[in-house]
Amino acid sequence: MLARCLWANGAPSTLRPTYAAERDLSPVVITFIFGTYPVALLLVLLLAGGITDTIGRRRAILLGVGLVVVSTLVFAVAPDLGFLFAGRVLQGVGTGLALRAASAALVEYNVSANPRFASALTTVSTSAGLTLVLFVSGGLAQYAPWPPQLSFCHDGGPYRARTDDIHGVNVALYQLS
Repeated sequence: MLARCLWANGAPSTLRPTYAAERDLSPVVITFIFGTYPVALLLVLLLAGGITDTIGRRRAILLGVGLVVVSTLVFAVAPDLGFLFAGRVLQGVGTGLALRAASAALVEYNVSANPRFASALTTVSTSAGLTLVLFVSGGLAQYAPWPPQLSFCHDGGPYRARTDDIHGVNVALYQLS
Protein backbone atom coordinates (compact mmCIF):
# COMPACT_ATOMS: atom_id res chain seq x y z
CA MET A 1 0.00 0.00 0.00
CA LEU A 2 2.83 2.38 0.82
CA ALA A 3 4.54 1.58 -2.46
CA ARG A 4 1.29 2.14 -4.39
CA CYS A 5 0.71 5.57 -2.84
CA LEU A 6 4.24 6.58 -3.69
CA TRP A 7 3.82 5.18 -7.20
CA ALA A 8 0.90 7.54 -7.80
CA ASN A 9 2.93 10.43 -6.39
CA GLY A 10 6.04 9.72 -8.42
CA ALA A 11 4.33 9.21 -11.79
CA PRO A 12 3.81 12.94 -12.48
CA SER A 13 7.48 13.68 -11.82
CA THR A 14 8.61 11.81 -14.92
CA LEU A 15 6.00 13.67 -16.95
CA ARG A 16 7.30 17.19 -16.24
CA PRO A 17 8.70 17.63 -19.76
CA THR A 18 5.44 16.34 -21.27
CA TYR A 19 3.31 18.74 -19.25
CA ALA A 20 5.66 21.63 -20.04
CA ALA A 21 5.63 20.90 -23.78
CA GLU A 22 1.88 20.27 -24.07
CA ARG A 23 0.93 23.40 -22.13
CA ASP A 24 3.87 25.62 -23.08
CA LEU A 25 4.83 26.12 -19.43
CA SER A 26 8.07 27.65 -18.22
CA PRO A 27 10.43 25.71 -15.94
CA VAL A 28 9.48 28.06 -13.08
CA VAL A 29 5.77 27.24 -13.41
CA ILE A 30 6.48 23.50 -13.63
CA THR A 31 8.71 23.69 -10.56
CA PHE A 32 6.03 25.62 -8.68
CA ILE A 33 3.36 23.04 -9.60
CA PHE A 34 5.51 20.14 -8.47
CA GLY A 35 6.68 22.04 -5.39
CA THR A 36 3.13 22.16 -4.04
CA TYR A 37 3.29 18.42 -3.23
CA PRO A 38 5.98 18.58 -0.52
CA VAL A 39 4.37 21.69 0.97
CA ALA A 40 0.99 19.95 1.25
CA LEU A 41 2.64 16.77 2.54
CA LEU A 42 4.60 18.59 5.24
CA LEU A 43 1.58 20.62 6.34
CA VAL A 44 -0.46 17.44 6.77
CA LEU A 45 2.35 15.66 8.62
CA LEU A 46 2.89 18.62 10.94
CA LEU A 47 -0.67 19.83 11.49
CA ALA A 48 -2.82 16.73 11.04
CA GLY A 49 -0.50 14.01 12.26
CA GLY A 50 -2.72 13.19 15.23
CA ILE A 51 -5.77 12.60 13.06
CA THR A 52 -4.90 8.89 12.89
CA ASP A 53 -5.36 8.68 16.65
CA THR A 54 -8.70 10.47 16.39
CA ILE A 55 -10.35 8.70 13.46
CA GLY A 56 -8.32 5.49 13.52
CA ARG A 57 -5.54 4.11 11.38
CA ARG A 58 -7.81 2.33 8.91
CA ARG A 59 -9.99 5.37 8.23
CA ALA A 60 -6.96 7.63 7.85
CA ILE A 61 -5.39 5.17 5.40
CA LEU A 62 -8.62 4.86 3.41
CA LEU A 63 -9.08 8.63 3.33
CA GLY A 64 -5.47 9.13 2.24
CA VAL A 65 -5.63 6.46 -0.46
CA GLY A 66 -8.96 7.89 -1.64
CA LEU A 67 -7.36 11.31 -2.04
CA VAL A 68 -4.42 9.77 -3.90
CA VAL A 69 -6.86 7.98 -6.25
CA VAL A 70 -8.70 11.27 -6.87
CA SER A 71 -5.38 13.03 -7.52
CA THR A 72 -4.48 10.30 -10.02
CA LEU A 73 -7.72 10.90 -11.88
CA VAL A 74 -7.15 14.66 -11.80
CA PHE A 75 -3.67 14.24 -13.28
CA ALA A 76 -4.75 11.72 -15.89
CA VAL A 77 -7.39 14.06 -17.35
CA ALA A 78 -5.93 17.46 -16.35
CA PRO A 79 -7.23 19.92 -18.96
CA ASP A 80 -5.45 22.96 -17.54
CA LEU A 81 -2.93 24.34 -15.07
CA GLY A 82 -5.38 24.46 -12.16
CA PHE A 83 -5.89 20.71 -12.34
CA LEU A 84 -2.14 20.12 -12.16
CA PHE A 85 -1.96 22.22 -8.98
CA ALA A 86 -5.02 20.49 -7.52
CA GLY A 87 -3.58 17.07 -8.36
CA ARG A 88 -0.35 17.80 -6.53
CA VAL A 89 -2.12 19.23 -3.47
CA LEU A 90 -4.41 16.18 -3.30
CA GLN A 91 -1.38 13.91 -3.63
CA GLY A 92 0.41 15.65 -0.78
CA VAL A 93 -2.58 15.55 1.55
CA GLY A 94 -3.48 11.96 0.64
CA THR A 95 0.07 10.71 0.97
CA GLY A 96 0.55 12.49 4.29
CA LEU A 97 -2.56 10.84 5.73
CA ALA A 98 -1.93 7.38 4.28
CA LEU A 99 1.80 7.14 4.97
CA ARG A 100 1.56 8.46 8.50
CA ALA A 101 -1.23 6.06 9.40
CA ALA A 102 0.28 3.07 7.56
CA SER A 103 3.70 3.59 9.11
CA ALA A 104 2.18 3.87 12.59
CA ALA A 105 0.07 0.76 11.98
CA LEU A 106 3.10 -1.24 10.85
CA VAL A 107 4.95 -0.36 14.04
CA GLU A 108 1.88 -0.82 16.25
CA TYR A 109 0.90 -4.22 14.85
CA ASN A 110 4.41 -5.61 14.38
CA VAL A 111 4.26 -9.33 15.20
CA SER A 112 7.88 -9.98 14.32
CA ALA A 113 10.39 -10.82 17.01
CA ASN A 114 12.58 -8.14 15.48
CA PRO A 115 11.43 -4.68 16.65
CA ARG A 116 13.12 -3.08 13.62
CA PHE A 117 11.13 -5.11 11.10
CA ALA A 118 8.30 -2.56 10.76
CA SER A 119 10.72 0.30 10.16
CA ALA A 120 12.63 -1.75 7.60
CA LEU A 121 9.39 -2.69 5.84
CA THR A 122 8.35 0.97 5.68
CA THR A 123 11.73 1.94 4.25
CA VAL A 124 11.68 -0.85 1.65
CA SER A 125 8.10 -0.05 0.59
CA THR A 126 8.91 3.63 0.22
CA SER A 127 12.08 2.97 -1.76
CA ALA A 128 10.43 0.32 -3.95
CA GLY A 129 7.47 2.54 -4.81
CA LEU A 130 9.62 5.50 -5.77
CA THR A 131 12.20 3.47 -7.68
CA LEU A 132 9.72 1.41 -9.69
CA VAL A 133 7.68 4.43 -10.70
CA LEU A 134 10.73 6.23 -12.04
CA PHE A 135 11.65 3.32 -14.28
CA VAL A 136 8.18 2.33 -15.45
CA SER A 137 6.62 5.77 -15.73
CA GLY A 138 9.79 7.14 -17.32
CA GLY A 139 9.70 4.37 -19.91
CA LEU A 140 6.03 5.02 -20.61
CA ALA A 141 6.65 8.75 -20.90
CA GLN A 142 9.49 8.14 -23.35
CA TYR A 143 8.15 5.32 -25.53
CA ALA A 144 4.41 4.76 -25.08
CA PRO A 145 1.44 6.64 -26.50
CA TRP A 146 -0.61 8.78 -24.06
CA PRO A 147 2.06 9.05 -21.33
CA PRO A 148 -0.05 11.29 -19.05
CA GLN A 149 -2.72 8.58 -18.88
CA LEU A 150 -0.66 5.37 -19.02
CA SER A 151 1.81 6.46 -16.35
CA PHE A 152 -0.98 6.33 -13.79
CA CYS A 153 -2.11 2.81 -14.69
CA HIS A 154 -0.31 -0.31 -13.63
CA ASP A 155 -1.34 -3.94 -13.28
CA GLY A 156 -0.32 -4.35 -9.68
CA GLY A 157 -1.99 -1.26 -8.31
CA PRO A 158 -5.38 -0.21 -7.05
CA TYR A 159 -6.36 1.39 -10.34
CA ARG A 160 -7.71 -0.26 -13.46
CA ALA A 161 -8.19 1.60 -16.67
CA ARG A 162 -10.69 1.19 -19.44
CA THR A 163 -11.59 3.48 -22.27
CA ASP A 164 -15.07 4.54 -23.22
CA ASP A 165 -16.29 6.56 -26.14
CA ILE A 166 -18.30 9.48 -24.74
CA HIS A 167 -19.80 11.78 -27.35
CA GLY A 168 -17.15 10.73 -29.86
CA VAL A 169 -14.25 11.35 -27.44
CA ASN A 170 -12.15 8.45 -26.24
CA VAL A 171 -11.92 8.94 -22.46
CA ALA A 172 -9.76 6.96 -20.05
CA LEU A 173 -11.75 5.95 -16.98
CA TYR A 174 -10.20 4.68 -13.79
CA GLN A 175 -11.82 2.58 -11.11
CA LEU A 176 -10.77 0.86 -7.93
CA SER A 177 -10.15 -2.81 -8.59
